[in-house]
Amino acid sequence: MWETKVFCGNFISKTTASATPIPPEVSRLRRLKYLVSSKNSLGGEIPSNLSGSSQLLGIDLGYNLLAGSISEELGTLSKLRVIAIQRTTLQELFWYGSSLDLQSLFFERLLNENGELSILCNLTNATRLQILEIYKNNFGGTLPQCTANFSSSLVWLAAHGNAISGSIPNGIGNLVSLESPWLSKYKLSGHIPLEIGKLPKLYQLVLEKNSLSGNIPSLFANLSRLTNLYLDYNNLEGNIPSSLAECHNLVILSLGANNLSGIISPEFILSSSSYAVLYLSQNHVTGFFPKEVGTSINLEHLDVSDNMFLR
Repeated sequence: MWETKVFCGNFISKTTASATPIPPEVSRLRRLKYLVSSKNSLGGEIPSNLSGSSQLLGIDLGYNLLAGSISEELGTLSKLRVIAIQRTTLQELFWYGSSLDLQSLFFERLLNENGELSILCNLTNATRLQILEIYKNNFGGTLPQCTANFSSSLVWLAAHGNAISGSIPNGIGNLVSLESPWLSKYKLSGHIPLEIGKLPKLYQLVLEKNSLSGNIPSLFANLSRLTNLYLDYNNLEGNIPSSLAECHNLVILSLGANNLSGIISPEFILSSSSYAVLYLSQNHVTGFFPKEVGTSINLEHLDVSDNMFLR
């Protein structure tokens, strides 16, 4: 059976008087499975009658001039797996998440007036959700505790570039399939929750440019797949934990611009043969810089400037 697809990407309308609306006739395509019309000059609202295309698997309407709100009726599309609506001018996001087959959701640079992340709680019913990107929007407030109830299938969470404050929910350890959470450029405060150590598939953790405080916990010793760790530009303090030496697959360790102190132990350097990037600048590290760094044969970028090393 042939799948009906509509692809209208990268088309710029020659009429400049007004943006072109999505034609309501699209809803007549009962066998439509993919609607892709990104990078156009589409305007107006996303028509609610798209719910008539009950076979829809994917919608990509990003990089347009759409306005209004995301219709509640889209939540009735039980087979919908992918929604991509980036860089539009939508003002309100009322997504009800009743589509149990939803697997990927992309919201980027929406001019969102409501700005509250509580709308994410409507996604807890999407039990197959694997990818959630809501970065560079106008979201504010705290990261709701309901995020801990997202699908255990969630692999990718990108929510950086918002004005979110508060602490990281302790229940993040429930997201056992999570591989790469991007929670950078926030106003997150408090300590790094120990529950992150319960994420066995984690290979990348990006928490840079927040206001996190306290010590770097020893939990990273439990994350055998961890390759990239970004904790720079926070208010972390204490010593660089020796437990990081047990992360044998670390390639990028970025701890710069914190309040870390103490010394860098030779054992820590000797264990870092996998490092390509080691960024420790703008801290309060003291003592002599270990000569064992000469054994780090894969090291490409080393920055330990602006510390308090002895000569």
